[in-house]
Amino acid sequence: KKGLNFSVGKMNTIINVAVFIICAFLFDLTTVIYSVIYALVTSMAIDKFHLQNICIEATIFTKSGVQEIKEYIMNELGRGCNIWNGEGGYTAETTTVIYTVIDKDQMPQLKQFVHSVNDKAFVVCKEDISVEGNFIKKI
Repeated sequence: KKGLNFSVGKMNTIINVAVFIICAFLFDLTTVIYSVIYALVTSMAIDKFHLQNICIEATIFTKSGVQEIKEYIMNELGRGCNIWNGEGGYTAETTTVIYTVIDKDQMPQLKQFVHSVNDKAFVVCKEDISVEGNFIKKI
């Protein structure tokens, strides 16, 4: 089931636009313009903080580019990862499994990098997980 891909901040902006249109008729334009600027800045901040508080569990199955992906996760994203040797259930071919937990806003970067290194890599993402231990939330 596909839904609309609205972030919290975008939804907030859409609702505020309706309010600001009404306010444009009731108040002076300067007040409305300052209110719009405030609402846009607030919406961007909400999105930034909200996305950083959603953790994504990423499991990458790949046969090549393991070292590059590992270094990208650790050096560019500033996260740790675990690496296991795996075996395909259907093909019985050996594969490498890379497991990491990252912030939601880092996921598009990771997917793009993984597929630039190995376009046949299989990436599984699980959202909204609970992480305890040595996981630093970056703001």
